Amino acid sequence: MKQKRTPQQQKRLQYSGILFVALALGLIYLAYNHQRDLQARAIVNMFSGIGTEISVTDTPTSLSNVITDVDATLTPVCFFNWAYGDVPENDVTAIRLALDEAGYDDAMLNISAYGEDDVCQIGDEVVSTRFLLMDITPTIRLTVNGDTLNNRTELGRIVRDLTSTIIDISDISRIGYIEIDFVSGEDNQFWRANLGDITTTLADEINDNALHGIGINAG
Repeated sequence: MKQKRTPQQQKRLQYSGILFVALALGLIYLAYNHQRDLQARAIVNMFSGIGTEISVTDTPTSLSNVITDVDATLTPVCFFNWAYGDVPENDVTAIRLALDEAGYDDAMLNISAYGEDDVCQIGDEVVSTRFLLMDITPTIRLTVNGDTLNNRTELGRIVRDLTSTIIDISDISRIGYIEIDFVSGEDNQFWRANLGDITTTLADEINDNALHGIGINAG
């Protein structure tokens, strides 16, 4: 016949069971934190090649905090670069329309854009570009006869007409240069001047021969 346990014995057994469970839970907790610490150290070692300093102490470190610290070092490096960019479509449309209305519908038009580009990159990878300052340069290719090509005054008159037409257009990007390529057969004369020289010369009402000269000499 089994002997009954006394109330004192039963209490001891209960306390023993509680202590066993508590000890087991404690061991599981320590093992879990140890594993997390090993994971954190592994991630730090993995990113050590990118020059990131991360301190791992004996105190258990949150894995998410380590990842956040590493990501925070991947900040884009930005610098300025002079480059060609895309020409706004409204600039092309506005200048083409103005030339057509001025009677130069047979002239060929090309526009380039050049300016200060803000480039941002992480490592060798470019993540963004943004033009902070951009000038456009309209280039007009106009076919003329041989007599006109050799007549500085007549070419100057055409220069005055074309440059005035373009400068008078509102709501387009800032103009850097205006270029005009006069073509007759296999011969040509290329005229180019910056906006400042053009506007100054037009304001001085200089003669057409001299107006032609500022672009030829500058080219």
